[in-house]
Parts: sequence; C-alpha cells; structure tokens
Amino acid sequence: IAQRLNTIIESDRVLVMDAGCVKEFDEPKALLENKDGIFRSLVDQTGPQASQKLIEIANKAHEERVARGYHFPAKQEKADSSKPLKVTDIAAGNI
Repeated sequence: IAQRLNTIIESDRVLVMDAGCVKEFDEPKALLENKDGIFRSLVDQTGPQASQKLIEIANKAHEERVARGYHFPAKQEKADSSKPLKVTDIAAGNI
C-alpha cells in the first residue's frame, strides 16, 4: 500500500472508492485531516514513520499548489457528504 500511496499523495485530488461507490474525494491534505476517513486509515496502516512522511509530503504539495495560485473549493462549495457522490459529477467538475 505504501508504494501506491506514495505515487498519489502529491495529486491535487484523490478519489476513494469502496465496492464500486465513491466514498471520499478531495485533496490528500484534506482527506488526511479526517482521522476516521478511509484514505487516512490506509495511510495509517503504513506505520508511524511512513504515515508521517506521507502526511508531510501531502502538506508540502498543498503548500506548493497554493503558492502557484491553485484554487481549492471552500468547504461550503463541496458536496454534502451525506449524499453519495457520482463519478459523472466529479468528472464534470461539479464537486
């Protein structure tokens, strides 16, 4: 898992699916802030040192995007987490 997470941790968005359903979608930094989230759980399973390194990489990538002027949707712009996300909405930029 650690090698796979390492390849996506700097992405601007990560889509987490379970049993074919979208469960989480956000930038890695935001997903890692949810200590009860699936993505955070996967990162934590890599062990204390590896998970800390992944968190540091995600935070640095976020800071670099912000410095370049990248816009992240405000919390109120994000989809209601109680409603299931649709891949078509994500692909269309509606999330």
